[in-house]
Amino acid sequence: MNEYFIYVRDEVKFSCAEAESKFNSIQPSAIVHPDAILGQRCFHWSFLHCWTFCKIGKCLPIIPWGAVVGDDLPGLTVIGNNNIIGHHAVMGIKCQDMKYKPGNECFLEIGDNNEIREYTSVHRSSHPNERTVIGDKNLIMGSCHIAHDCKVGNNNIFANNTLLAGHVTVEDYTRTAGATVIHQFCYIGSFSFIGGGSVIKSLRAAYIKIFMPSDGIFRSIEERLSELEKDEELGQVPVVRMMI
Repeated sequence: MNEYFIYVRDEVKFSCAEAESKFNSIQPSAIVHPDAILGQRCFHWSFLHCWTFCKIGKCLPIIPWGAVVGDDLPGLTVIGNNNIIGHHAVMGIKCQDMKYKPGNECFLEIGDNNEIREYTSVHRSSHPNERTVIGDKNLIMGSCHIAHDCKVGNNNIFANNTLLAGHVTVEDYTRTAGATVIHQFCYIGSFSFIGGGSVIKSLRAAYIKIFMPSDGIFRSIEERLSELEKDEELGQVPVVRMMI
């Protein structure tokens, strides 16, 4: 390993050899900034890029090939314990919000026991007084996007290509199917289920199932059930009945 790398934990710096004794594993092709703060038992694989202003908890497996954690920006990216970061995922880079002013501090906070899969991007906040936050025990599947200033709670599952625009709040135990799009400033309550291909443009209360109807008009689960009652042929389709 390249002796350029220095690892920091609890304000104590130690060399690569000492890092190995604490069960850290950093591949030679990984780039870890000397000011990054890493917990114990971190596994950073090939072509990882970990910037300064980045703090990572213990037991973090970062999967091979090109994950990027943090950015060379004022502020901080904090990732908790026992998280899995997938191939080519990007955590804590500059947001895409035009109101972000270069030089402003920006922040991302990720909790514990999350699995964030390949090609997912999670951006920092757009303002020093804001935070992009992901809680604990979430599964965020491949190619998802969580934009600036989003607040994601605990125990959520986002299927592939779920896209959250800026300032979206998702509470706990929410499920999204593939290709779900949530407009900026929307609020999704706990225990909601959002069907594949849905586009959410307004606040949704907890315990709501949302499906994308063919006419583009969103309806509650009660309205969708009423539609099935009127359409006997549609109601007999097994996959439709399973979704209800």
